Amino acid sequence: MAKNVLIIGNGFDLYHKLPTRYIDFLFLVKNWSDFFDDYNRSLREKIEDLEYKKFNITLDAYGKLTNDSLRDFAKYSKNFNSDKIQTLNVILSKNAWIQYFIKSGYEKEGWIDFESEIEKVLMIIEHFFTIDIDNCVGKMIFDAVNPITYDIINILINVTDSLTLNPNLYNKTDVEKIKYGNIKRKLIEELKIDLNKLIEALKIYIWKNLLKK
Repeated sequence: MAKNVLIIGNGFDLYHKLPTRYIDFLFLVKNWSDFFDDYNRSLREKIEDLEYKKFNITLDAYGKLTNDSLRDFAKYSKNFNSDKIQTLNVILSKNAWIQYFIKSGYEKEGWIDFESEIEKVLMIIEHFFTIDIDNCVGKMIFDAVNPITYDIINILINVTDSLTLNPNLYNKTDVEKIKYGNIKRKLIEELKIDLNKLIEALKIYIWKNLLKK
């Protein structure tokens, strides 16, 4: 019995100018509020349903998403899985990793770079709570760390609920409470939960289940 086998190699999606890069997802994230407003406005309008098979989305010369792309997508609102759109809206509204990538100005294109950035953040957190924190005795906490650590910790303070550090001088007792307390554990737990939610958002963005079946 004859069988057909489809082999898709790395870069197949980009060759066909599909907006599957991480930066495409991040572009959607940065402009989600406008897209979500256009999506809801389209749902309210009394227009003839547009079939997703006839999608005609405007991309740039490199196949990347643009503001016009998002406006085009919003026109097909009645074809989207509304539950998935609402799930995306909840995740994108408050997610520590998403906020970190936005606030850090991350713009690398590769998924491997994206994964490496997450690893770098986690390594800096570990180094901060096990080594850097000891250097904070008698100092303001951000005077005791290098600029890269400063930038990352400062962003995490603003995008997480569990990392609460004050800018005042630290004595030995303050440092020991931070080093041996549960701040790091709570921070890692929060980042793990938000990473799983980020993965869910990426699946919705890339997979076909964003559309009605």
